[in-house]
Amino acid sequence: MKEKAARGSARIWIREWERLLEAPLSDLLGALTSQSARSRELRQNNPFAGILSEGERRQVLEVARSTKER
Repeated sequence: MKEKAARGSARIWIREWERLLEAPLSDLLGALTSQSARSRELRQNNPFAGILSEGERRQVLEVARSTKER
């Protein structure tokens, strides 16, 4: 039963990522950099794990932060 619940939970996060990827870039950047509980949980359920190297990941976060500060 736990496995089925986990798959259902994964679908929720996949749908949320799909929504963000179709939304304006500012929405995605906000989710990636926000300290809100929802954004932290979203990042913990990231379907993109391992796609970027650690250096690339840091670069993306740096650009997002500098964009947000403007």
